[in-house]
Amino acid sequence: AGDLEYIADTFTTMSNKEVKLKVFTDKENINKAGFALNCLKKAMKWDEEAFGREYDLEEFMIVAVDAFNFGAMENKGLNIFNSSAVLSTPKTSTDAELEYIDAVVAHEYFHNWSGNRVTCREWFQLSLKEGFTVFRDSSYSTDMTQGVRKRIDDARIMKALQFAEDSSPMSHPVQPQSYQEIDNFYTLTVYEKGCEVVRMYQTLLGKKAFREGCDLYFDTFDGKAATVQDFRWAMEQAGGVDLSLFARWYTQEGTPIIKVDEHYNEKSKTYTISFKQVIKEGQIPFFIPIKYGLVDKNGNDIKTGGDMIILREDTQSFEFYDIDEKPILSLLRDFSAPVKIDFNQDDEEVLFLAKNDNDLYNRYEAIQRVLTKQIKSAINDLKDGNEVAVSADVIEMFAITLTDESVGLPVLSSYLELPLKQHLEQLITPIDPVLMDKALKDVKNIIATELAPQFLAKLEQYHDPRKPYEFTEFEINRRATVLTCLSYLYDANQEEYNDLVHNLFENANNMTHESSAFKMLVNSNNKVIRDNAINEFFEKWNNDNIVIDHWFRTQTANSKVCDFNYFNNIMTNEKFNLSQPNKVRSV
Repeated sequence: AGDLEYIADTFTTMSNKEVKLKVFTDKENINKAGFALNCLKKAMKWDEEAFGREYDLEEFMIVAVDAFNFGAMENKGLNIFNSSAVLSTPKTSTDAELEYIDAVVAHEYFHNWSGNRVTCREWFQLSLKEGFTVFRDSSYSTDMTQGVRKRIDDARIMKALQFAEDSSPMSHPVQPQSYQEIDNFYTLTVYEKGCEVVRMYQTLLGKKAFREGCDLYFDTFDGKAATVQDFRWAMEQAGGVDLSLFARWYTQEGTPIIKVDEHYNEKSKTYTISFKQVIKEGQIPFFIPIKYGLVDKNGNDIKTGGDMIILREDTQSFEFYDIDEKPILSLLRDFSAPVKIDFNQDDEEVLFLAKNDNDLYNRYEAIQRVLTKQIKSAINDLKDGNEVAVSADVIEMFAITLTDESVGLPVLSSYLELPLKQHLEQLITPIDPVLMDKALKDVKNIIATELAPQFLAKLEQYHDPRKPYEFTEFEINRRATVLTCLSYLYDANQEEYNDLVHNLFENANNMTHESSAFKMLVNSNNKVIRDNAINEFFEKWNNDNIVIDHWFRTQTANSKVCDFNYFNNIMTNEKFNLSQPNKVRSV
């Protein structure tokens, strides 16, 4: 099929069987295959420990080519990959790309059980293997390098992209009932929402019973073609519960909206939460696990005898007794269900959670809610012809985030991120992309200017550009924190930080630093600096087919550089190839 070379290794399974491993690719890229091979060995070991699944053949192979128009494909014993999902070294791939490769290699390997040995009865069961396997690779990534950051990232994707799909003409259930082209099944709903549905099984049953359910599912249907109903049966058997209502997640489309009201009775010391499901006409209420916390004025959780509410009906209320003061409600912790919450919570309470919630995901979510309100306000400032103003509360929230030692590296860079435009577009209407873009930039610059000493202190605390590269959770989060702080500082005061960014660009010993510094320089207000960076990066990397995609992507994503003519011109570059999927995506 191609003039390919390979690297090889072996893996000894839990039953002491030796498996031969090979990664094939083009000769000129063979030096970039080692990372994926190591990821494969980690995934094989993890699947044995986390799910008790052992590899069954004597050989496992991966082949990576440029012209494969998907991420990867789980053909039994010979996985096919797009080269961008395999070929890597720390000098040519960023942390995010390496984590992506780690996850995709694991995902396709995990399909050996969840997809191949237990396969789908027909196409309408696609989420049986894809949703379940996305859950498995998400759990793997959490355990390897990403920790709670993985939960934050998964929720961001759901809210920014999958919720948008649910609100569009493309809306469909996790288990669609018909199709014209089977390619249309490969959607965020089938994959990402399908993953969240599997995660809800784990949330409802607990990790121990969920693992028992997975074991029963694999053992019962090994060598057979199964359905989502078979998977639910295994979970019911393991948990000793009736989950028939849960089937609605597979058959009903759209994102449920949960309207929330609260009431505190000082006299009886009773706190009441009322829920109403807002769903599409003709639908039956969803079965929804809502993880929660009642937070006191010191930021501590009030003990209520549980941490989860189950919604089954249109409207439900829950009462909590012996509550000495009105609590602050922390709702949908850990993003326990793919739903939207409509809760007119007091601004002061949201701000309090943004500073104090001890659920790491919900603290991030509260920060995002505060920032969304700020972006709305900034857009209104611009509409009225005024300069953008950032509230003192937002400045204080960022100051606390930067200085609070309880905000560790695993979440710090996520907490400092502004909301994604795709998510804001669902919350702020009518959509004005130009005003939104300017509002985001102005808010970021004002925060950076006001808190320059705090950003600089955090950067100096963790910045060590000469440190040898390590692909570990701590080091990935350290680099992310440094680069996030530097991005704020550079955007607000380019002249002062130009030398620091340029030195990072020139002397980087890894692509995470080099690519980030390159993006900052290309965003410079000085055309000479922009052009020099663009030329330098091209001269250094124009013979690397994958790295040069950074060069295309960074320019075409920057409005200071790329207008209509520039865009057309860059596609005439000798390194651009319209028939190669990765090049098309890069622009």
